[in-house]
Amino acid sequence: MKLRFRDKLPAAQLRLTLAGEVMQRLQLYQRYLHDDRHQERELKEIAVTILEGFLFGRADREFEEWRKLNACAKAEQEEERMQDGTGVRNASIKAVGQGAPHA
Repeated sequence: MKLRFRDKLPAAQLRLTLAGEVMQRLQLYQRYLHDDRHQERELKEIAVTILEGFLFGRADREFEEWRKLNACAKAEQEEERMQDGTGVRNASIKAVGQGAPHA
């Protein structure tokens, strides 16, 4: 998977305790970027980009399928909640000002 770095990352704080092997791999990847790709990247930026690639990419197809199914189910539940059984969304109109509301 080729990583795509953003030009600017929003300010954020990342605190992780990594297994030694994971940290070594991140450092090795950082060295690869420096030596082979002539890119200077912080470990934090590399870790965030890897996570984004995994979570927003196609690295875990089962997760993506689950996420889409849950998003569809949530959208259907929201639509049902907004309807009153007649297919028309619930709405209320409040008259503002003096006098009775107009029919």
